[in-house]
Amino acid sequence: MQHLGYSQIRLVGHDWGAQVAYEYATKHATTVTKIVVLDVIIPLIKVGQAPLFANDKPLLWWFPFQMVADLPELLVKGREEIYLRWFFTHSTFTQSAITEEAIREYVRCYSAPGGMKAGFSYYRSLLNSPTDSDTMGAKLSMPALVLGGDHGLGTASIKSVETLASKVDAQLIKNCGHYLAEEQPEQLLVYLLPFLVSDQD
Repeated sequence: MQHLGYSQIRLVGHDWGAQVAYEYATKHATTVTKIVVLDVIIPLIKVGQAPLFANDKPLLWWFPFQMVADLPELLVKGREEIYLRWFFTHSTFTQSAITEEAIREYVRCYSAPGGMKAGFSYYRSLLNSPTDSDTMGAKLSMPALVLGGDHGLGTASIKSVETLASKVDAQLIKNCGHYLAEEQPEQLLVYLLPFLVSDQD
């Protein structure tokens, strides 16, 4: 931000990117004038308190699986496409939104040496952070917009942000799973752009 010559920014994050945005905004509140959280529960540590099963179905099973050291890499090696495609199939409402070209690029990147390990390491970091973070549970001082897919984390995402900010605008994106930008880009922009361009707090 400083390198590009900006003293203030308006920050948008999705999933892990939203967790990073939250951490950044709480540590550098004077530089972030607005924050947008897209379909994630903030802070992610709350997921560690969630049950592994809901309505007799596995819930967020990949969190504990990917936290195991080294084993997931061995099991997924050579099967990266099968593993990644499962998420695109089960986390979307409009499955065709994630194109075959995009999936091939994801597979290419994650199949590179250390690719899957890097992805798994985000989850392993939950064992130490943000549990030990001095920003965990910190309140957001700037206006926040939270958008969730009505077939994604939706209301859970909204409720989590409402506990962390006093100025919250929240909307559900209809006919949408976890991948808002890919599944419903036009609906996303209907809410995103006015919030970002407005000078009102």
